[in-house]
Amino acid sequence: MAITTSDSSQIGMRDNLSTFERVRKLRFGATVQASDGEAGTLVALVVDGQRRTIIEIGVRRGPFRPCAFVALEHVTAATAETLTVDITRADLERQHTPAGMALTAFTTVRADGAYLGWLAQMTVTAPSETIRHFVVANGVHGLHNEASAPARIIIGISARRISVRLDGMPHKRLLPYRSDTLLRQDVYSRLFEYAPLRVDLPGITIHPIDGVVWLHGYVSSSGARRMAEDRARGAKGLTALHNELTSDDALAAAISMALAHDPGVDKRQQIGVYPRLGVVYLRGSVRTLAARERAGAVALASSIARQVVNELRITPSIEALSVMANVTNQPDLVPDGS
Repeated sequence: MAITTSDSSQIGMRDNLSTFERVRKLRFGATVQASDGEAGTLVALVVDGQRRTIIEIGVRRGPFRPCAFVALEHVTAATAETLTVDITRADLERQHTPAGMALTAFTTVRADGAYLGWLAQMTVTAPSETIRHFVVANGVHGLHNEASAPARIIIGISARRISVRLDGMPHKRLLPYRSDTLLRQDVYSRLFEYAPLRVDLPGITIHPIDGVVWLHGYVSSSGARRMAEDRARGAKGLTALHNELTSDDALAAAISMALAHDPGVDKRQQIGVYPRLGVVYLRGSVRTLAARERAGAVALASSIARQVVNELRITPSIEALSVMANVTNQPDLVPDGS
């Protein structure tokens, strides 16, 4: 399986799969919860074929009940297991005619006419409801397998068939699908198993979407950033990895450079910059309250730090040149300093 990786500088350069966005999972068979209780199961997705968006969901309360349709704008939450709508069961059942083409679990997926399976799930980007991924189910010799693919390979949609082109896929085939929950657990375990990364785990957030994983947050060093990517890359079901972690050393360098080049910061004042998993501590001594506030503002404006803690001390007359403030926030002295 081919796995692609990217640095944060590359995000957004290829397609929407490079950008982390809020998504909704629409899976046939998922339970639909209305504002006053369980309303049935998801059995249909009404699609705008030209815009490649989902506009309604179809819900059925039982095998002999008609299918009711509700606009996707009424769906407040959607996972592969449960959908929540903001209307009552009575309101939901009032509409029985879809506003467009309805896809169901009997909609097949084909490539050049060859049968690949039947549609099991679609993932849409919120709030545009644009189709982002789809999942295909197939039974072979009594086994139930699932595969996923990005929506960009779809070349035609009808109620009975979704036609796709596999030229842009690795090995010209759909890739095995693994749920976001299992993929997140696998990536977390792989990071945890490498002991040097355990101290960085509280600063790392793992965001999977249908095989694509983003690593967000902060780590202690550039080496830890590279190692987190190397460890995550081996997870089963991973199809693409975007490393958007920020290392503390890069964060310290960026803020130090900003302080050094800002005209409002007195260059005679040496300010220590100490990040810890994205929380940046400013330590040392400055001569005025204005200088203290200016340094804090520059640190906030010049970085993607999670938080800036300004611990600079105001010392109007500094007898020794403070070149670094250590963990006790006591200034170190230059050689021969008094």
